[in-house]
Amino acid sequence: MRPPKCQEIPSKFWYPQGAREMGLTVYRLTFHADVVCADDFLSKYELDKRDGKDIVRSAYKDTYYGLSTLEDLEDARKLLAKVKAKEQRYKGIAQGTTANGQVRKTPSSSLKSHVTWWPYADSDCESQFTIIGGEKDE
Repeated sequence: MRPPKCQEIPSKFWYPQGAREMGLTVYRLTFHADVVCADDFLSKYELDKRDGKDIVRSAYKDTYYGLSTLEDLEDARKLLAKVKAKEQRYKGIAQGTTANGQVRKTPSSSLKSHVTWWPYADSDCESQFTIIGGEKDE
């Protein structure tokens, strides 16, 4: 069994139920509009832990330890506009592949193309993605 990138994922979630290897072309929001960096590929769990936020309330979901990606560019654009209206955390959109990890389609009512990706520990996520849009960093 290949280990996950998010090393603290509970064993009951690895491998995620219903997930499988799929090399999908996907889009992911990034913290910068002109460069992809390692921080762009931290799970919500890793971001909350780093930022000192409460991690207990969502820890029961396997998706908390995966990465949110979107198969549809328009969904990515809508999501970027929505989060930018609330906060300035995300500034770009990167395109890449979910190769080298486990994937499960996890659509919501507002994001029908949402896919959760759990990269393997040896996945160099940054090299698999390229910035394709966004606004310049301030």
